[in-house]
Amino acid sequence: EPLTQTGAASKKMTEEFKLALPRSCPLPQVNAGRAYMQMNESEHAVACFRAALEMDPTCAAGLLDLGQLSLKRGETSSALSYFDSAIESSRSFPEMHDSMTCKRVALAHKRALDTLQSSSSSELTTEPDARGMA
Repeated sequence: EPLTQTGAASKKMTEEFKLALPRSCPLPQVNAGRAYMQMNESEHAVACFRAALEMDPTCAAGLLDLGQLSLKRGETSSALSYFDSAIESSRSFPEMHDSMTCKRVALAHKRALDTLQSSSSSELTTEPDARGMA
């Protein structure tokens, strides 16, 4: 059966991820969550990431992926919280680097949105003449 991004082959592969390592290891859940993210099934992805964190609350990969999913949904504050937790839980430099990079991206995203909202609200309160409309 060919591997595809969507369809039965991917779902079968997702289930196999869950069985790949002992039940005490969160990585099969993280991998399953990532597979669900690629299939745009975010609710299933969240369930897998949360299951990974139930097994190991300091699973940086699960925290990082929940942060990325939160950011994708526009939940910047939640994403930043997950990224901070992932940074604190990192067990290696690459994990920490990924988490810090994602946090920087989320902060830049937040600043851009804040600037956009600020400029939009100031345009709404500016008198028409001040905007070049006489």
